Amino acid sequence: MRKSHALILFALSLACLSQAAGAAEVNLNAAIVGAFPVGTFADKDNIIYPAPYGWSARGGGAGTGLGFNLEVETRVGGVTWVGFRFGYLEYSADAGAAKDFINSKPDTSGSVDEITELEASWTNTFMSFPVRFVARDFKTGSTYLKLDIGWAKVATRYEGTMREGDPGVDRAVEAEFKYGNQFFLAAGIGADYRVWESLAILAELKFTWIFTWSAETTAAIGGRQVRSELNTDIQSVDLSVGVRLPVGGI
Repeated sequence: MRKSHALILFALSLACLSQAAGAAEVNLNAAIVGAFPVGTFADKDNIIYPAPYGWSARGGGAGTGLGFNLEVETRVGGVTWVGFRFGYLEYSADAGAAKDFINSKPDTSGSVDEITELEASWTNTFMSFPVRFVARDFKTGSTYLKLDIGWAKVATRYEGTMREGDPGVDRAVEAEFKYGNQFFLAAGIGADYRVWESLAILAELKFTWIFTWSAETTAAIGGRQVRSELNTDIQSVDLSVGVRLPVGGI
């Protein structure tokens, strides 16, 4: 539901800025994003510890992420652009530590079972307000600095199989831990190259920091109710490649 609200807000922002295209410089940007986790978000070993409430996650076990950015921006100064961004990233993740912890919990369903396979993924859905400062403007393009501030809806999803009963029957299990909207900051550099008047190719490299420390949630998986608290922040180095389409003022 919140994702649909984000899409509606993005569409309304786009419509409003498009109507103002005759009076202001407006760009539409679309990019594919590759994200590389760093810090504890990338840790895979010894990342889940028992806690009074369930488990304490001190690492993310995250692998490489893939996603997209959609952005609309307008010039507010000689070298300054501000905009609105909707973005999405999904990371694969190592679920080995989670599987071991869940199997160690008492099963409240009353049956004899064990999770035999488990896969995980992290998802981040962004709504933010980027600010771009042009450093050098050339005839064929520009270089720039970029800051981004906003919120990311964070969740991790588990899917796998459970062997239930004796002699044992396999069934599918899944769960999603939703940690809510968390504040984030990002900063980086970028460049664009004008292919022709109405199209530019862009590339950006930035560092993203989502402040997820102490975020918590509860979900049921494999007949066990588990409450999770994140004792880590989500950090990544992101590479974006895409296009910039001027729609007004040019």
